[in-house]
Amino acid sequence: MEINQWVGTIYLLMGVLFAAYGLILVLKKLPKNNLIGFRMKKAMESDENWYEINSHGGKRLLQTSVPLIVVGILSFLMEYDTGDPIFWIFLLSPLLVVFALVDTYLQARKL
Repeated sequence: MEINQWVGTIYLLMGVLFAAYGLILVLKKLPKNNLIGFRMKKAMESDENWYEINSHGGKRLLQTSVPLIVVGILSFLMEYDTGDPIFWIFLLSPLLVVFALVDTYLQARKL
Protein backbone atom coordinates (compact mmCIF):
# COMPACT_ATOMS: atom_id res chain seq x y z
CA MET A 1 0.00 0.00 0.00
CA GLU A 2 1.34 3.43 -0.97
CA ILE A 3 1.84 6.21 1.61
CA ASN A 4 -1.04 8.24 0.18
CA GLN A 5 -3.40 5.26 0.63
CA TRP A 6 -2.30 4.83 4.25
CA VAL A 7 -2.77 8.52 4.97
CA GLY A 8 -6.10 8.53 3.16
CA THR A 9 -7.42 5.56 5.09
CA ILE A 10 -6.28 6.83 8.49
CA TYR A 11 -7.57 10.36 7.92
CA LEU A 12 -10.93 9.20 6.60
CA LEU A 13 -11.38 6.96 9.62
CA MET A 14 -10.35 9.73 12.02
CA GLY A 15 -12.63 12.23 10.31
CA VAL A 16 -15.65 9.93 10.37
CA LEU A 17 -15.02 8.96 14.02
CA PHE A 18 -14.65 12.60 15.09
CA ALA A 19 -17.80 13.52 13.15
CA ALA A 20 -19.81 10.73 14.79
CA TYR A 21 -18.47 11.51 18.26
CA GLY A 22 -18.98 15.24 17.77
CA LEU A 23 -22.56 14.68 16.63
CA ILE A 24 -23.34 12.61 19.74
CA LEU A 25 -21.97 15.43 21.90
CA VAL A 26 -23.78 18.20 20.03
CA LEU A 27 -27.08 16.34 20.31
CA LYS A 28 -26.43 15.93 24.05
CA LYS A 29 -26.86 12.15 23.89
CA LEU A 30 -23.93 11.38 26.18
CA PRO A 31 -24.81 11.49 29.88
CA LYS A 32 -22.25 12.59 32.43
CA ASN A 33 -19.83 9.74 33.10
CA ASN A 34 -16.26 9.00 34.14
CA LEU A 35 -15.09 7.40 30.90
CA ILE A 36 -15.72 9.51 27.80
CA GLY A 37 -16.51 13.10 26.94
CA PHE A 38 -14.84 16.33 27.98
CA ARG A 39 -14.40 15.39 31.64
CA MET A 40 -12.71 18.48 33.01
CA LYS A 41 -13.45 19.63 36.54
CA LYS A 42 -15.89 22.32 35.42
CA ALA A 43 -17.88 19.83 33.31
CA MET A 44 -18.25 17.45 36.22
CA GLU A 45 -19.71 20.13 38.52
CA SER A 46 -23.25 19.86 37.10
CA ASP A 47 -25.30 18.27 34.36
CA GLU A 48 -25.84 21.71 32.84
CA ASN A 49 -22.09 22.34 32.60
CA TRP A 50 -21.53 18.81 31.29
CA TYR A 51 -23.91 19.24 28.38
CA GLU A 52 -22.83 22.79 27.58
CA ILE A 53 -19.11 22.00 27.55
CA ASN A 54 -19.53 18.73 25.68
CA SER A 55 -21.87 20.30 23.13
CA HIS A 56 -19.30 23.03 22.48
CA GLY A 57 -16.53 20.44 22.18
CA GLY A 58 -18.70 18.37 19.86
CA LYS A 59 -19.14 21.35 17.53
CA ARG A 60 -15.38 21.81 17.43
CA LEU A 61 -14.85 18.11 16.70
CA LEU A 62 -17.37 18.29 13.87
CA GLN A 63 -15.49 21.27 12.43
CA THR A 64 -12.22 19.37 12.76
CA SER A 65 -13.62 16.30 11.03
CA VAL A 66 -14.23 18.18 7.77
CA PRO A 67 -10.56 18.93 6.91
CA LEU A 68 -9.55 15.42 8.01
CA ILE A 69 -12.08 13.88 5.64
CA VAL A 70 -11.00 16.23 2.84
CA VAL A 71 -7.33 15.30 3.38
CA GLY A 72 -8.33 11.64 3.38
CA ILE A 73 -10.13 11.97 0.06
CA LEU A 74 -7.34 14.06 -1.48
CA SER A 75 -4.81 11.44 -0.40
CA PHE A 76 -6.55 8.87 -2.56
CA LEU A 77 -6.69 11.25 -5.52
CA MET A 78 -3.09 12.51 -5.36
CA GLU A 79 0.22 10.74 -5.56
CA TYR A 80 2.91 12.05 -3.26
CA ASP A 81 5.92 10.86 -1.31
CA THR A 82 7.24 11.58 2.18
CA GLY A 83 9.59 14.18 0.70
CA ASP A 84 6.80 16.24 -0.83
CA PRO A 85 5.64 19.38 1.03
CA ILE A 86 1.99 18.30 0.69
CA PHE A 87 2.77 15.17 2.72
CA TRP A 88 3.92 17.31 5.64
CA ILE A 89 0.91 19.61 5.37
CA PHE A 90 -1.35 16.56 5.42
CA LEU A 91 0.62 15.02 8.27
CA LEU A 92 0.16 18.10 10.45
CA SER A 93 -3.60 18.47 9.85
CA PRO A 94 -4.54 16.36 12.92
CA LEU A 95 -3.18 19.23 15.02
CA LEU A 96 -6.56 20.81 14.37
CA VAL A 97 -7.86 18.44 17.04
CA VAL A 98 -5.55 20.10 19.56
CA PHE A 99 -7.08 23.47 18.70
CA ALA A 100 -10.56 22.02 19.25
CA LEU A 101 -9.54 20.68 22.65
CA VAL A 102 -7.90 23.94 23.73
CA ASP A 103 -10.90 25.96 22.55
CA THR A 104 -13.25 23.70 24.53
CA TYR A 105 -11.08 24.04 27.64
CA LEU A 106 -11.07 27.85 27.30
CA GLN A 107 -14.83 27.87 26.81
CA ALA A 108 -15.27 25.78 29.96
CA ARG A 109 -13.25 28.26 31.98
CA LYS A 110 -15.80 30.97 31.11
CA LEU A 111 -18.61 29.12 32.90
